[in-house]
This record gives sequence, structure tokens and C-alpha cells, in this order.
Amino acid sequence: MRKIFQIDGLDGSVLSVGERVQPQQAAICISNSDGKEIHMLISYESFRELCSIAYDIHWAQEPRPVNEDEDIPEVFR
Repeated sequence: MRKIFQIDGLDGSVLSVGERVQPQQAAICISNSDGKEIHMLISYESFRELCSIAYDIHWAQEPRPVNEDEDIPEVFR
């Protein structure tokens, strides 16, 4: 697999997207800070759709530290 791009998370997690040897396929890999991975195969059309997404997140004026007592959904832990 040839890596297309990688995004390093603030929490030590990594999102990688790669091109597969099989035609018209790409792979997404998300690994957490402990090294556990989950993989997903997507089609060329899905990859194009994913890459064309544009969304503006309305960030707070000043970055604030994460409150350890803050309720964070389990999926993001």
C-alpha cells in the first residue's frame, strides 16, 4: 500500500489513508496512542467524496486546555 496522507492527532492517534494495489480501492487506518488499529477499505468514488468534503468548524476565540473532568464520548477516548 502506498501512503497518500497521514494526520497526527493531538492525543497520539494517527489517521492514515493509502492507495491499495487492487484497482479503485483505498484504505483508511486509524490507530490510537496505544497502537491499536482499525482499518476500512473504501472505493475510489468514496475516496473522492471524502477528499472533497469542506466543513468550517467554529473554533473558540482562545484555545482552552482540556478539562479532565469533561464528558468526552467513549469513541474519542
